Amino acid sequence: GAELVRAEQESLGIDHMEVAAAMLAEWGLPAPFLAALAGRHDVERSGLPEGSRNLSLARAFALADALVDLADATREQRRMRYPRLLFTAAKLGIDGEALELAFDEAVAEWRNWASLLELPTVPLD
Repeated sequence: GAELVRAEQESLGIDHMEVAAAMLAEWGLPAPFLAALAGRHDVERSGLPEGSRNLSLARAFALADALVDLADATREQRRMRYPRLLFTAAKLGIDGEALELAFDEAVAEWRNWASLLELPTVPLD
């Protein structure tokens, strides 16, 4: 999160988001995707116009990031992060039940891939 970005900026003078954006631009990713990716860490302050595809895409990227963070969080961290996750999902028209189903499916799919690739997984309690 923010701590990682600060540490990268302090030690390297650049962070992973800036590197990723430069690489994606170099590879020809369209500008709307670049804008959405840049806005995903603070969507509501991103300056992307309400109702725009870019804002919806930024929210989708933010939701994906939040789901990944949730999977790696402790029970207490998940409890604290869940309201923000529901807020972001609701902005995309996704209700809590659909979100939980998507999360469960993503975890199951990850476990399948991890098994195939012989990678360790952490149980969610």
